[in-house]
Amino acid sequence: MLKTVAARLTLWFAALFALISLTVFVLAYLTLSISLNKRMDEGLEDETMEFEDLYRSNGIEMLKPVLQQEGESEGVESVFYSFLSPSLEILASSDISSWTGVSVDPDILKRLQPGGIVYQTVSVPGREYPVRMAYKKVLGGNIIHIGSTLENDAKLKNIYRKIFGTAFMAMLFCGSLMGWLVSRKAMTAVERVTKTASSIDKGNIAQRVPLGREGKEIHDLAVAFNAMLERIQALVEELNEVTDNIAHDMRSPITRIRGIVETTLSHDPGIDGYREMAGMVVEESYSLAEMINTMLDIAQTDSGVTRLSREEVDMAEIAHDACELFQTVVENKGIDLVEDISQERLLVKGDRSRLQRVLANLLDNAVKHTDPPGKIVLKAFRADGSVQISITDTGTGIEEHDLPHIFERFYRGDKSRSTPGSGLGLALVQSIVRAHKGDTAVLSSPGKGSTFTVIIPSIS
Repeated sequence: MLKTVAARLTLWFAALFALISLTVFVLAYLTLSISLNKRMDEGLEDETMEFEDLYRSNGIEMLKPVLQQEGESEGVESVFYSFLSPSLEILASSDISSWTGVSVDPDILKRLQPGGIVYQTVSVPGREYPVRMAYKKVLGGNIIHIGSTLENDAKLKNIYRKIFGTAFMAMLFCGSLMGWLVSRKAMTAVERVTKTASSIDKGNIAQRVPLGREGKEIHDLAVAFNAMLERIQALVEELNEVTDNIAHDMRSPITRIRGIVETTLSHDPGIDGYREMAGMVVEESYSLAEMINTMLDIAQTDSGVTRLSREEVDMAEIAHDACELFQTVVENKGIDLVEDISQERLLVKGDRSRLQRVLANLLDNAVKHTDPPGKIVLKAFRADGSVQISITDTGTGIEEHDLPHIFERFYRGDKSRSTPGSGLGLALVQSIVRAHKGDTAVLSSPGKGSTFTVIIPSIS
């Protein structure tokens, strides 16, 4: 039973209410006991002072009838009054026939000082309730010894205990009920999450947890769970799309390889023909392997499987090296490559080889889509706490309806289909940049060119 959170919460509430109730009872009981004892002691002290004054003024003969009258007035079963000599001989007293079990404690007398008063609570044989007694040493070393039963105080405490017992059971019930209601309300939202998760297990990935009013924590749980479902659904849809694209894009090189082999084997081309076939197969296989490796890189980077090294990298240096690497390529194609790189160090925390690949992919993309006599401008600078690198070309540009999709895997715009490539380069760029907590942006005008910008948080 206690395996459920609701049962545990109910038990905790009940235990908490029981502890609070018990604490309140103990404190109240102690306060009541102290108050009753104080009241009793004050009453005994007043009476001893009254008897002392009477003895001082009128002597023992006047004290005797007063003690008798006071005893009868208060009830001889409830109180006793006695006036003792220094040798503990009773000189005067009320009716003490029912107090035969009362004796004088020698230890108390040792503590008794002239004019002082000492209190003592004792159990008297034959009496159900304890007795509170007071001793006071007066003129001549005589002792006033009086006592009163604590019956009324004991009965009052007993009534209090009975009331507490009833109240305690009521509090325990209320605490358990409140705990059950609170736990049920809290667990309702958790049950909705469980129900949603169960429906997802049956294939309904579009199901979402309804948001309730159980509290901020439960609301945040539902929101986080729904956000996770959104991400999972997006990944599943992306996986399906990638699977379809893989089936389509891998079919082409495999079909070409098969066609090359079948064409060659349909006749005897001689050793040179076989060599040519082998070369073409190797080239297509290389393209296929490169496509698969790029797909794996993207998947591992997006999922966090690949751990990026986090070292201090100067993006100005990487940008300059990338321009030098592509200088021969652009010259051969008749394109100008212009560097506009900040003279200061543009430091970021990142993986050097991955960031080099980002710039290489963007420059390669610009070169492919720029015809001579075109121009490519690479800018690297610091702005708004980040390092920004933009690559602007005067190429064919990108249609407006293609812009939202160019960073998707295998996506190729209409103008890109005539150029070599797998449609994975820009997807890899975005994957690497996001792994560095950065972002990518693109601006383009068909027929005028495009500007790709990479933004990565800088370090001082």
